[in-house]
Order: sequence, then C-alpha cells, then structure tokens
Amino acid sequence: MVQIRISWDFEEEQKDAEKVLKKIEKALSTSFVLSVSKPYKNREGTGGRIYVRLMKKKRARKKRERKK
Repeated sequence: MVQIRISWDFEEEQKDAEKVLKKIEKALSTSFVLSVSKPYKNREGTGGRIYVRLMKKKRARKKRERKK
C-alpha cells in the first residue's frame, strides 16, 4: 500500500489541491484501487490535507487447461 498526502496552506490553494487529486485519480485508477479521505482542516483553519491510499488491483488469473 502507498499513501500520498496532498496539503495546502491557504484556503485559496484548496481548489488547486483538489484539481491535483482528480488528476491523480484519473491517472492511477486503471492499475490501483484508490481510497480518498475527507479533507482535514489545520488547527489554524487556514490550510488542510487530503490522504490518498493506493492498493494494487488484483488481476484475474487465467485457468490452466488440464492435459488429458
């Protein structure tokens, strides 16, 4: 499992962080299962962060044919 943290310092940067998150989701959704957290606010109330967890997708294995 891989975890990515996207953070911002000011409220104006939150929209940019969400755009980056959408690009990450679009690029990695084919080979990974994504789990995106809710946006967390910093104590000062100006910034925040979002966590993205990536887990490798399991591919279906081909069944072997038995020799007769």
